[in-house]
Amino acid sequence: MVAPTNYPRASGVLVPSSLLHAGCPVTENAQDADGRARVAAEVVAWVRRSFRRLPAELLDTELAEPEVILKSWIIGQRTRGSVERILSFSSGRSTRTVRDYLRAERLGFFGLVDLLAAREEESARVSHPRDQSPCEEPPQAARSSGSSGRLEDLSAFIRERLPLRAADLAQALATSDVVLASPTLDDIVRAYRERHLPVPFRVFRRGGAVVLVDPESISSAETLLTSAAHIVFQRGLSTLRAVVERLGALTTAPIEMKAASRILAAIPRLRWLDERAGWFSFADYSTRLAVAVRKVFAATKRVMLRELKRALAKQVELLATVPARTMEAYLVQIVGCEIVDGCVRSRRSLVTAPLGPSERAIVRALREKGGEGTMSALRARAARSGMTAATFRHLVATSPLVLEQAGRLRLVGMSPARNALFGAP
Repeated sequence: MVAPTNYPRASGVLVPSSLLHAGCPVTENAQDADGRARVAAEVVAWVRRSFRRLPAELLDTELAEPEVILKSWIIGQRTRGSVERILSFSSGRSTRTVRDYLRAERLGFFGLVDLLAAREEESARVSHPRDQSPCEEPPQAARSSGSSGRLEDLSAFIRERLPLRAADLAQALATSDVVLASPTLDDIVRAYRERHLPVPFRVFRRGGAVVLVDPESISSAETLLTSAAHIVFQRGLSTLRAVVERLGALTTAPIEMKAASRILAAIPRLRWLDERAGWFSFADYSTRLAVAVRKVFAATKRVMLRELKRALAKQVELLATVPARTMEAYLVQIVGCEIVDGCVRSRRSLVTAPLGPSERAIVRALREKGGEGTMSALRARAARSGMTAATFRHLVATSPLVLEQAGRLRLVGMSPARNALFGAP
């Protein structure tokens, strides 16, 4: 077990890069022990203020199991005590991410910053260049420009490819003659910092993606993904152009379509529904549209695509302009449906969404009538069951479970003619 050393450590990480990426405004400008203590206090205070707004990529940051931290990480005595208590109360549960440690409720904000700093310090200790760091010259063919010249070449190589995934940079370097070894991302950053040179990129982490972007566009990249998440939550799917246009309205540093596509494509959950036209969505992401589809399949087993699209458009007007092929891709790839001859069915793996009391009441009433009834009769029945007229009108106007036509209300997927063909579910 390593001896405990309190944060901030004399030559350790003062402001963890994971907090900088999360928006921490504190910079490392301390020159002495008192100054480092003051900066560390500011970092902890920022985490405390921002606790409920910490981004998902920070909360999903992997640390290590408590046993590993206690055995090999250099952390303060107070943090060590917290980790020991977490270990003793873990009952065999895995604890690896920041989110896991915060849920344990025994760490505190100071301990969280200490762990994040120790994580970077541990990474620096165990990371070794495989042969040479990118700043070293090969002894048999040294360049006259020295290591700075090699870093200049590396900077140019990286800048002309930004934005790109960290994995793609490693692959590109492996097939280039810019460096002789295959350095890790930490190796590259350390080489610049050791020579007091600006790193030619910023590392952007969000939703499982690790993307290298131009230092001047880190804020725009964050806004881009925030905008994409917002639009997809509201509509279920989006076009790349819609996200870029929203970005243009929110920031003075726009991102070109091609660069925006590369940033979005780095998100593991992204699914291109029609990449050529720019339509996309996110898997495993609860949206209003996905919930509406799952509600439909809580009431029926099958529905024609054109009818489902019309019903869903009551909640998401955008669907009226979505191409049929894109809509099919959304239902299959994102929701988990299957489509045969224009008929949409739910797979066994699809988890339906629960219906509210008013929705259950109207579905039950329509099923008893074979799937269709007059508005007046259904309104009267709803009133007898305690449903107000306003609730009934709102349900008819917004629920994807019912369609209104010529004074009659029909349950989606259960018209009388279709019942005779398929059988009522």
